[in-house]
Amino acid sequence: MKYILVPLILALAGPGVALPAAAAQPPGLQGYAAETRNRAAVLVVGDPLSPAVVRRLQEQWTDVAAFFHPSRPVPEVAAAERGLDSWLEARTWHGVVLALAPVGTDSGERVQRLRALMRKLQDRQLAVITCTWPGRGEEGETARANDAIRQAARAEEVEIADLRGVALANPGTWPGATGEWTEEGARRVAEALREPVRRALFKRSTPWAVLPPGEKRDPANLLAEDAALASPMSLPEAPGETATVYRAEAGAWQFNLHSFIAHHEGHFWAAWSSGRVDEDSSSQLIRYATSRDGRLWSEARVLADDPDGEAGPWRWMTSGLYVEDGKLYALGSKNQGNNPPGGPWSHAELIRFVWTGTGWREDRKVADNCVVYFPPLRIAGRDFFVWRDSRAWFYTGLAPAGTNDWEVRRVPGPMPDYRMSETSAYVDPAGVVHLIIRDQGYTRRLYHSLSYDGGGTWTIPVKTNYPDAVSKNLSGRLSNGWYYLISNPKAAGANPRDPLVITFSRDGWSFGHPLALRKNAPALRYKGGAKGSHSFQYTHAIEQGGKLWVIYATNKEDIEVSAYPLAGFGLPP
Repeated sequence: MKYILVPLILALAGPGVALPAAAAQPPGLQGYAAETRNRAAVLVVGDPLSPAVVRRLQEQWTDVAAFFHPSRPVPEVAAAERGLDSWLEARTWHGVVLALAPVGTDSGERVQRLRALMRKLQDRQLAVITCTWPGRGEEGETARANDAIRQAARAEEVEIADLRGVALANPGTWPGATGEWTEEGARRVAEALREPVRRALFKRSTPWAVLPPGEKRDPANLLAEDAALASPMSLPEAPGETATVYRAEAGAWQFNLHSFIAHHEGHFWAAWSSGRVDEDSSSQLIRYATSRDGRLWSEARVLADDPDGEAGPWRWMTSGLYVEDGKLYALGSKNQGNNPPGGPWSHAELIRFVWTGTGWREDRKVADNCVVYFPPLRIAGRDFFVWRDSRAWFYTGLAPAGTNDWEVRRVPGPMPDYRMSETSAYVDPAGVVHLIIRDQGYTRRLYHSLSYDGGGTWTIPVKTNYPDAVSKNLSGRLSNGWYYLISNPKAAGANPRDPLVITFSRDGWSFGHPLALRKNAPALRYKGGAKGSHSFQYTHAIEQGGKLWVIYATNKEDIEVSAYPLAGFGLPP
């Protein structure tokens, strides 16, 4: 079998398939995904799975998985045994597809070697799919080979894709002498692999919910009209007024983000993360400020200081500010960053602080191994969090209100850290819980997941038609019954986090009536890690006095709050 690598990529890539950069290829492997971040990585091994087949697989799974095959031919099990260790070391893998001719002196040896190969892959916690052998012309030998393949797959509980069935049902698509599928054959093989790949990738997923019978609304249609956010900078601006809560200064605390707002005992309160220069540095602490009218703000004070000084690994990330049972609480996620290496939030702890009337006091540890993005949502008497652990794996947590008796469940997906990042949540009028998810896979679209049992189980998140700049979003419900979604919906072009936009929904399923909250952000004044110029981001909001008060970071250096009269949104009654 002949492999013509880079020229073949150009020849085979059709419309809608972006070509990967050559530098992105792991050594000894060839891939076809234009984007590999936060996708399941699948290694495809065996000559019948030719570049044409792998290209078709990539087209099928472009938003879910990135497929790679060895740069050299792999005709049978022995060749796979020789190269496997080096391929597996080339990158992190989530699945392997095998299409190998069994070899050995007898059927027992063939089965044994196949099983050993499958077991080695499964011991690495990889999803494994094996394919029947399409044949090389000798029917008896092909039948014996496929008996061995099926026996080994059943013994190891491995998914099977029937390539032999494709060859028999579509004469001429698999010229056995040359060992290369025709284009039609490659298409049919990719189709035959679709369900086995899906089952294998989701085999280790947490159980998931499905839409109930009769549900006609599509969670992928989060935006009522596809063109509504085609030109975000052209949107009309909602009438409102803006005040500065905190302004960064030269030589001082130049990184400020993760802002939250609350109203308590006649005052507005703001809290946010503050660091010297870079995002999530070891200097990061929690600040707060207050205001009687939301316009003129007090000097910022420290709510939670750096736990061990700027030289130590501990730092804070502000995770919420809210009023519950007449008390004002703040949440902070304390962590050591990527120390030791293995995740962005090593040794993460979620801590709650309470305002005593004269100062802030640490109230209790809410959870270990937990980072959250918003205050708890109350669902049927239970506290609910969208929850990420120290490795950034994605979960939801439920506990009886005020307790630490957490039931933590991973959101379904083909891999533990699949796609999802900062996520907002709300409950619609029918009691369905919605997750609106930032996609770290850079599809530039929001993802959407639903729970029909109060946050216990979730549908597999789906890509929506709602554009996104890959930023934190905020959702909630106004006193007039309308739901709102605040985000950065610019999916392309310069300054992706400008403008800041709000849309509205009656039922929580489909959003429209877009308005810009802020646009034409100023230039960055102070450079720092993960800071972007001309940007408004990371919002939180409360309704107070007939207005929606929205707090956010400008360029990740200033904290600002804007107040918008609800009447100015122009929503129907």
